[in-house]
Amino acid sequence: MKRYYIIVLLLSLALNSYSQAKLSPLKIGDQMPDIPLGTVMDSKGNVSDAYQGKTKFSDFRGKLLIFDTWQTWCSSCIAGFPKMSKLQEKYRDRIQIFLVNSSSYEDQKMLKNWLALRKGRIPAEKSVFPENLPILIGAKEIESLFPIRRGIGYHVWVDQHGKVALRGISENSNETKIEEFLSGKNISFVQDNAGKYNSAKPFFKVSDSMVNALQNFSVSFGDFTDEFADPYGTGVDAHIDTLARSKRMTYLNQTIHYLYELATREKLQTDSNIVFGKRIVFEVDDLSKYTVDKKLIKAALTDISYRKTGHCFEMTVPLETPDSLQKSIMLQSLNSYFNLRNGISGKVEQRNVKCYKLISKRNSQNLKTKFTEMLFTSRVKEKGQRIFVYKAGTVNEIFKHYFMFAGISKFVFPGIIINATGISGAIDLDLKPYSEMQSYEEVKLELNRHDLDIVEGNEYIDMLVITENNWDKKNLTGR
Repeated sequence: MKRYYIIVLLLSLALNSYSQAKLSPLKIGDQMPDIPLGTVMDSKGNVSDAYQGKTKFSDFRGKLLIFDTWQTWCSSCIAGFPKMSKLQEKYRDRIQIFLVNSSSYEDQKMLKNWLALRKGRIPAEKSVFPENLPILIGAKEIESLFPIRRGIGYHVWVDQHGKVALRGISENSNETKIEEFLSGKNISFVQDNAGKYNSAKPFFKVSDSMVNALQNFSVSFGDFTDEFADPYGTGVDAHIDTLARSKRMTYLNQTIHYLYELATREKLQTDSNIVFGKRIVFEVDDLSKYTVDKKLIKAALTDISYRKTGHCFEMTVPLETPDSLQKSIMLQSLNSYFNLRNGISGKVEQRNVKCYKLISKRNSQNLKTKFTEMLFTSRVKEKGQRIFVYKAGTVNEIFKHYFMFAGISKFVFPGIIINATGISGAIDLDLKPYSEMQSYEEVKLELNRHDLDIVEGNEYIDMLVITENNWDKKNLTGR
């Protein structure tokens, strides 16, 4: 009898191993194999092998399944959890969203410790994980079925019958698309392909003879493509072809906003006192046609946002072309193309804009450094307060790094920050992280500790201005 049980157990293990080994990547329309949920974790870090009494994915037949892939280092993934929670709440009887973590290192113990560390940095009433979203950890089977392409953060949809319906960027999972899918409509979506484009070769290949002709000047434009390139945008700044004596820049799936910024970056960098801020003015009626910058547009981004705003641009010039001339040709080309297609143009010109000036309240000799090389460290002081410590940095170096974290702060200066301290040479500073600042007044208080301040004003500054041809100057709203 014991031999019988041993044989059955070994046979069961062998079949299970064979089953797991046979898992291969799925494509749209494929049937998802009936695999177990695996380890399910709740919002507090507790684990089980079931969710609401269900232990395998076939138990959810009749619902649209959405796999939201993530890992702890992916801040944009985590930032999307509240949106997914709202979708789960709205369609709770018709969909089931899973937060899928396939990392071998992020097990239950590690994630519980991670949750504990984060508790002190977020309001007590909030949790990193919404209570209505189960977390699958160590989900290697799902990763085998849907391998990582461009990186973590992609979404997968499996329909009510267990067939793969969607694989692509997280912005595909929005209310409009879910409504369309649940009502039986055919949906379009943006894939998450990456790596298909070989940057060693031109993206726009007119003909073999043309490529073989060693052409050293060309400009090409194209529409958004998620089949051959990263949907969030990719680029090659300077690919050198010594045989053709040419250099090429290729930017794929980039917004009009970003392409114009690339073309004018050198011109805008001549003012060394600009520490931080977006140096762009849009004189347009609908910003969503030109950018996906979340700080500029208020509406939630969807897959349509990327498809609508993404463009492909490629330019090849003779190898000896100076960079400044190359960017000038790029700007002229952008204006020619987008003027015909979108009725817009871009240029750099001085504008009187709102700004914030960093000033020294007195002779700040006490800030002078005794160190010879710049050093940055982050340390924890009393009561768990983090402090950024800068040694031997210039005012520009320190504050360019300091305000770099504005993207994850609750408070962002609505203007450009200028260094007007008059302090030359290297200094030492220790500052509370900007990402933890809640208001303008809190920033001022932190600077005041070092006899520094920040004051509001207006200055004439070189700005990138993107204007629609029919723009009425009277309607300028300062956007």
